[in-house]
Formats: sequence, C-alpha cells, structure tokens
Amino acid sequence: TVIYARDKWLAPGGILLPDKAVLKVSTIEDEEYKSQKLGFWDNVYGLKMTSIQKWVIAEPLVDFVDSKAINSESCPVFSIDLATVKVQDLDFASEFKMKSLRKDQVQGLVAWFEVYFSHSHTCLLYTSPSPRDS
Repeated sequence: TVIYARDKWLAPGGILLPDKAVLKVSTIEDEEYKSQKLGFWDNVYGLKMTSIQKWVIAEPLVDFVDSKAINSESCPVFSIDLATVKVQDLDFASEFKMKSLRKDQVQGLVAWFEVYFSHSHTCLLYTSPSPRDS
C-alpha cells in the first residue's frame, strides 16, 4: 500500500506525490444499466436464476458511469493527507448530505477519488464521471 511504501522508503523530509486525496460521492439514476445487470439473471442460458439478484444488488460494482446518470451534487465524505495518514485512520464513518440536481430516482451511489499534488503546483487527478480534464 501507499502507507507501507511511505513508511518503509520515504526519507525524512521527503515529498510524497500525490500527497492529498478526497473521497467523493454522488447519487445516480440509470434504469437501463440496472435492468441490464439484474435482468441478466432472469435467463442465464435458459436457466432462471433470479434468486441471485439479491446478492448482485448488494455487492459493490466497479464500472464506468455516464455523467448524465449523476443526479446530485458531489459531496466529499473523507479527506486523507497521504503524508501522515495511518492505517487505523482509514476505518471511518461519515455523515453527509447531497443536494439533488433534478426530480429523479436514486438507484445507487457512485464514489471516486480526487488526488492532489500540492507540493509542486495545484494539479488534480480524479476519476469522477463528470466531464473534466485531469
């Protein structure tokens, strides 16, 4: 992990790049995608496997999200200073509120990191579904 490598190899006074990270979340609505992922289990090569759907919906999914599916403002839920964070700091709970962007259903949460290179210049690398250059 970054923490292990930092503690083992970063020289005293050394600079860690990137050095800051923020976990953000938004809500999404994508009925077509949801139907595709759950509907698959209705007929798996001729077998009805709908009992699997409850497990599929409970598991996190890593995938690309179309920015048009986002229906709330993003909300920071956890900030990390990579130069000082400890493993135990990563076990966290966060209260947050999100403002809806339109009258719509909420079918899931999408989460991403924004990472910063604040020692050199203001440089941001992020994995948000919003169309924006990194």
